[in-house]
Amino acid sequence: VSPPSHYLARYEWSDGPLFIDAFSRGRILRHDECVEWLQAMNPMPRHQIESALRPAASRTTIIRMLNNLKAIYARQEDWPAAWNVQHRLLTLQPASYSERRDLGLMSVRANKPADAVDLLDVCLKTCPQTERKILQSNLEQAQSQLARWN
Repeated sequence: VSPPSHYLARYEWSDGPLFIDAFSRGRILRHDECVEWLQAMNPMPRHQIESALRPAASRTTIIRMLNNLKAIYARQEDWPAAWNVQHRLLTLQPASYSERRDLGLMSVRANKPADAVDLLDVCLKTCPQTERKILQSNLEQAQSQLARWN
């Protein structure tokens, strides 16, 4: 299951579902315990927490894992690895502006200026005004890298 701020395994038991927290040495929580614990971490209404405790789709799990990897690689400034993960995220969510934008920005850092130019050019056509300056700056940087190669 994929509640906010955590990931849990769900086991169907005769007395109701049990939740296993692999990040806390396999701690087992009953439904009500799990809801209370998650509410303490996330100020959300009970019904939202309970709906987040339903089994997660495979696609949701993969996207969440990839987002975690992306964050790790970005913190380490391992841009080629982050680019590979981001490319997969865009493949899974081809209509997502934010995934396309992130791939464009990572393309600059991963030394893939041709990809960056194409992606950032598309993003600039529909981006929010608050992002225009940073996207334009990265586009110019990618164009400069390409000019040096030619």
